[in-house]
Amino acid sequence: MDPIVESEMTFGPYPDGHCFRIEDSEVHKTAGEGVKIVEFLKLELPVGKAAQVWLVEAKRSAPRTNLEYQNFIQRIRDEGHVRFPGSPPTLNEYVDFVRDEGRNSFAGPANDFEDYFNEIREKMVNGLTLYFTARLNRHKTNDGEWPEPFRDLDLGTTGFRLFLVIKTAEESWLPPLSEKFKKVMRPTAATWALGPNAVEVLSEAGAQKHGLIAKE
Repeated sequence: MDPIVESEMTFGPYPDGHCFRIEDSEVHKTAGEGVKIVEFLKLELPVGKAAQVWLVEAKRSAPRTNLEYQNFIQRIRDEGHVRFPGSPPTLNEYVDFVRDEGRNSFAGPANDFEDYFNEIREKMVNGLTLYFTARLNRHKTNDGEWPEPFRDLDLGTTGFRLFLVIKTAEESWLPPLSEKFKKVMRPTAATWALGPNAVEVLSEAGAQKHGLIAKE
């Protein structure tokens, strides 16, 4: 199929039937106004392994952050590791508590970070749900628009991975961004039994390594 251009990145091309533009689909329109969803689903068929469906959301830029707020959180973490070196789980829980309770004390961009990832989570959850409800014939009038390889997958064995691709992300940003993405997706990953490596943030170069974007 033709390449997909999203957020100034060109995804694909992929083999026929191995990609579904769910954002522009009739099944998405049928779901109703206000249902946010990922750009597309990509089918992976690794040799000798179970099939996988990749849900892909593309962004041009990473979320803005309030540096004062981020530095405050980092100081708590650094000082805690020095004072209580044997209690990293407890310290991490405390840092999460401070982050959740205190972020509204810092104006503007500090909250952009939360809003950014909450929207990504909503899109991923809706993408997963809409695929499964379509396979369960809850959207019967739109079943025919799904490529045949997606309709033939064994739902009991198919794996799922959730990718956020950020064009301008620098490599040093990826660990904290992935950590945040995994945190907001943790309930979904657990209830859907997606596995420990199912959620990841990629740069444009990382998307190329995964075969989402063709190498130049």
